[in-house]
Amino acid sequence: MDEIIRIKLGFTNTFLLRVSDEYILIDVGTSKKTKKFLRILDDYNISPDKIKYIVITHAHFDHTGCLAEIQKITGAQVIAHKNAVDLLKQGKNAFVGIKIKRFNSLIRRKLDKPQVYHPVTPDIIVDDTYTFEEYWTDIRVIHTPGHTLCSISAIDKNGNVFVGDSAMGFPIRIVPRLPIIAADFNLLITSWKKIIGEGAKKVYPAHGKPFKIDKIRKKVERKK
Repeated sequence: MDEIIRIKLGFTNTFLLRVSDEYILIDVGTSKKTKKFLRILDDYNISPDKIKYIVITHAHFDHTGCLAEIQKITGAQVIAHKNAVDLLKQGKNAFVGIKIKRFNSLIRRKLDKPQVYHPVTPDIIVDDTYTFEEYWTDIRVIHTPGHTLCSISAIDKNGNVFVGDSAMGFPIRIVPRLPIIAADFNLLITSWKKIIGEGAKKVYPAHGKPFKIDKIRKKVERKK
């Protein structure tokens, strides 16, 4: 991978990964940010049709808000886990819970709306692993459930890993660490062991700044 461009759309980080003269986009942020996204592309002198893939780390409104519009403009293929397919087709959020249980009802009310973003049908469906054959094995997509059951991460050969909400920083947490919001907290730890085993070195979360894997590794080791 040649370059990583972080673009903040709403309160969510999205990432453009340049491979040769093409791009993979990780997530699309909140709704009503398409014009901002196109302005930033123009600032970088990137034509929208150079974006060939959009990886959706999981089906939540702050990661899928502009998906339908950006897919139409770019013509990119949408990649998502098989557990996200029905949710994306309906414009719905995946289930999560929170460790502070008294707030669970608030989370559910926020997420359980009939449709929170424009529906999209994924083009490429991931089960456990997806490899971009035209980019050799430079970037792979792996299933990393925990935050949601449809969560996936993208990792490159240099150990840069894009994890969506499998780790969280600001505004959810002051410093990056494991999220307090998840569908299955035990499964989250299992996924982090998988990510570490894949050779991850630097973590790029959807909320907060990138950080070294050691911050997560220590917490995962304590869970053994």
